Amino acid sequence: MKYSFKYFAIIALMLAPASLVLSSVNGMDTIVVVVHEDNSLEDISTATLRKIYLGKITIFPNGERIVLGEVDNCSEMFYRLLLNKTPMNIRKYWISVVFSGGMATPPMELKKSEEIKEFMQNNRGAILFSIPSMVDSSMKILMIEGKSPGEDGYFFNPVEKE
Repeated sequence: MKYSFKYFAIIALMLAPASLVLSSVNGMDTIVVVVHEDNSLEDISTATLRKIYLGKITIFPNGERIVLGEVDNCSEMFYRLLLNKTPMNIRKYWISVVFSGGMATPPMELKKSEEIKEFMQNNRGAILFSIPSMVDSSMKILMIEGKSPGEDGYFFNPVEKE
């Protein structure tokens, strides 16, 4: 039973929809990266965020094990901007990580505000990306490269569609 969670994660990845509708992220919203409210992290680099979402970094500087989450209505934009990959590419990547015996665990897919809140409350090592409307006061929004959401130069600021 040591690997039961990993096998469950693989099945969840394979059953997840291949293409996601970006109704909430329509070129006008930004993506925020949030952690558990007790996490001492305030700022994160895009390089570190890439390593975290590829399972190359699995422990926060405070020693807390990282628990990845993803909000499905903005995963397409997040993965394209950060990793230049589609959600399907990411699923395939994580399947290979799990089957190769990697220590990292794939991101948990979250859809509703209640799921996000529960995930964050129950995992002190939680980190996830979301749209701001799904974040509440129990979560801490991280700066990226020293920039806050909406500030000029923030990595996930929206880009106007032509």
